[in-house]
Amino acid sequence: MHESTAVTPISADGHSGHDGNDGAVRIRPLQWADFDDLVKNYYSFHDELESYPDIGLTIDEQKPSMEEEAIWFGALYADFLTKKAVVFVAETVGRVVGICEVRRGARRPVSHVGTLGIAVLKDYRRMGIGEKLMTHTISAARELFEVIVLDVFSVNAGASHLYSKLGFRSMGVLPMAVKRRGRYFDEERMYLLCRKPGYPDK
Repeated sequence: MHESTAVTPISADGHSGHDGNDGAVRIRPLQWADFDDLVKNYYSFHDELESYPDIGLTIDEQKPSMEEEAIWFGALYADFLTKKAVVFVAETVGRVVGICEVRRGARRPVSHVGTLGIAVLKDYRRMGIGEKLMTHTISAARELFEVIVLDVFSVNAGASHLYSKLGFRSMGVLPMAVKRRGRYFDEERMYLLCRKPGYPDK
């Protein structure tokens, strides 16, 4: 979401597919009507940052304006409609609680590569929602992309385990990749090949 690639507390455990209260979680493609929920969710990540500085979401420390959010969502939805992005959301009790996207690189030489981002609301983590979102998104993205990449905070062992479970492999770690309020966080880059490599003969 936005510049994000992963939310730190995503966990590989739990596969109930329910929100723990009274509603099943439905995974579906992005809709225009999701704008309000997604903006509220994004703002909540900023609030969470106050008490959880190592949240694995690359966001500006200052909340964006509603106008900036409208521009972001408009661009995302346009990419979704033109098949430059695959976007699924998790919905329960009529509210969007998570989003997963794979977006195409802007430049033609890397347009076969998609960057994955995922975000799940705090109260809905560790229920298997992140895994369900990624499974649906990756399945659809295989039709549009040859390679999918993501970045994850190195301290987020649970998310790294989930990504490995879904077939991602580690490319390495970038030390001090993110600086937030005087603290540095290393990031691991991971990749998933959606089809067999077709390297030309040398």
